[in-house]
Amino acid sequence: MNEDDQIVAYDAEGKPLYHRNGDPKARVKNENGQKVKADVALVKLKHDRSLKEYPCSKLDDDEYIMISVTRHVVGLFLIWFVVGALVVALIVSIIVLLFGDGMLKLAIADDATSYIVIAVMAVLALAFVSGYIASNLYLSNHFLVTNKKVEQHIVRGLFDQTVQTINLVMIEDISYTQSNFFEHILDYGEIRLSTIGDETTYHFSFVANPDEQVKAITKIVEGVRKKNMPNNVSGPGATINADSSL
Repeated sequence: MNEDDQIVAYDAEGKPLYHRNGDPKARVKNENGQKVKADVALVKLKHDRSLKEYPCSKLDDDEYIMISVTRHVVGLFLIWFVVGALVVALIVSIIVLLFGDGMLKLAIADDATSYIVIAVMAVLALAFVSGYIASNLYLSNHFLVTNKKVEQHIVRGLFDQTVQTINLVMIEDISYTQSNFFEHILDYGEIRLSTIGDETTYHFSFVANPDEQVKAITKIVEGVRKKNMPNNVSGPGATINADSSL
């Protein structure tokens, strides 16, 4: 038997390694092949996981989500504050209407009271359903950063949805704005993305921890730009516009 045909070991998949694979060049080639195969498997795993977590996202086969920018809980508070204010105003109005001593109470027939109560309950139910829908729409807004692009899902209503996509290498400037006292105290703001050769600026409001989000996005964009354009040493700027109303 030729020495080159002797089996000296087996690889991770159980395939035989012959004596000629002991050559340094052959060994490097084999290791590189295994590394590429491992990288492809890892990308596929990340891709599948991203689609499972965000099934509405549009991803290529070699694309996966790196950052999901979340909205601040203050938006939910504002929604339910408005709902609560409307409910309180309605309840107060009904109390005055039914139990007040004015002429309006005298004009209401006794048999109409039950209908008024039913109408009030219906309005209260409608208010809470509206608050629930508004909360879900608010949370449905996504700002996703993949290894290729930024994908923003803007949901304004049940039938009003927009998807904006920006290639990472086209992003010229990344900034955030905190423009009032509450945004500084509660640490939320608006992220802005500007693209190369285009005056369009993309906005995503009510972002939690905008400073940390901008830093993370900037790092990803700079890495992609260096990988795709190695001769271009310039990257997107992390501009901070923290105007305060104090």
